[in-house]
Amino acid sequence: MNERIDLKVLQIIGVLNRGGAETLLVNILENIDKNNYDFDFLVFEEKHFDYEDKIKELGGRVIRLQGPTEVGMFKFIKNLRKLCMEEKYDVVHAHTLFNCGPSVFAAWLGKVPTRISHSHNTKILDKNISIFKRIYFLIAKVLLNLFSTEKIACGVEAGKFLFFTKDFLVINNGIDVNKFRFDISTKNSLKNRFSIEKDALILGNIGRLNYQKNQHFIFEIFDSLIKVKDNVYLFILGDGDLKLEFQTLIKERGIEERVFMLGNVDNANEFYSLFDLFLFPSFFEGLPLTLVEAQSNGLPIICSNRVSDEVDLTNEIDFLPLENGADYWADYISNYSKKRYDKTEVIIDKGYDIKTTVNNITEIYTRREKRC
Repeated sequence: MNERIDLKVLQIIGVLNRGGAETLLVNILENIDKNNYDFDFLVFEEKHFDYEDKIKELGGRVIRLQGPTEVGMFKFIKNLRKLCMEEKYDVVHAHTLFNCGPSVFAAWLGKVPTRISHSHNTKILDKNISIFKRIYFLIAKVLLNLFSTEKIACGVEAGKFLFFTKDFLVINNGIDVNKFRFDISTKNSLKNRFSIEKDALILGNIGRLNYQKNQHFIFEIFDSLIKVKDNVYLFILGDGDLKLEFQTLIKERGIEERVFMLGNVDNANEFYSLFDLFLFPSFFEGLPLTLVEAQSNGLPIICSNRVSDEVDLTNEIDFLPLENGADYWADYISNYSKKRYDKTEVIIDKGYDIKTTVNNITEIYTRREKRC
């Protein structure tokens, strides 16, 4: 009979929108043994988040605490230390990039034995970084390297970006591969729902609507494509700061019948089967979960070469330079000939099944000899 583990884990995530790191944590919560692990999720804002109801439904708890940006580093550390002491966490697992530093330091002060910093990106969103932010980032990096008992990254480049040393563990962003298998009946059903003709070309993108994801470039590509191709459609799933700007752009260009902005949907996995081609022109990424999902579906992908080629698990992604411009990308799409093939087993063999990720994470959570 297996000994019960009963570990209390605090996931410091900051927000619970439908981003890659947040989706990964929900996937883990769905698949972990809830008899052995209690998950709390720490967010920095009062608003209701997209994944909040799902987490509560799965038995998780959402806790709110003002973050370093709102109250400053020292007060944040003080408040988080108090929380750790009161809740007696066994593990604090921080996912907030540089803010992992103050988090694991507070957890050390709060006598949490296992303190994990987890890197999910290769750059930061801010284009203009002040000298004060640079100093903060440096202090935070020192703290996270000194007070983390374990350093994790979603990929090699993400680890190099956040940690001073090469002493970090890569854990893949796993998915439930069965949810993303291609299904022809789903494709036909969605085509009927949106009144799309049989021989149309359907382009898709899933992600936050912000600078990093570079959906502006997708609209430029689409403008070029519709000049030479009549039956082409574009679907963009996700929400974010640029939503209203994109809605206005669609209306001004008169392309409402060809472009569908659907926001956050609960059945996003089904849309991979609808798409014929997945566009991903991001300026930077860690190891994006959406590309793992798309590859599991067998969906052909054209991706910015700013994204690390670590994400190419199937040798099927085409990486193009953004510098070549939208006309070049449109011409490339017009002449694209790759077909969809089932890649589910490849994703599993590469270790991107959620069960493998959960096993790797829980092995770290129970690594008692590393606790102090």
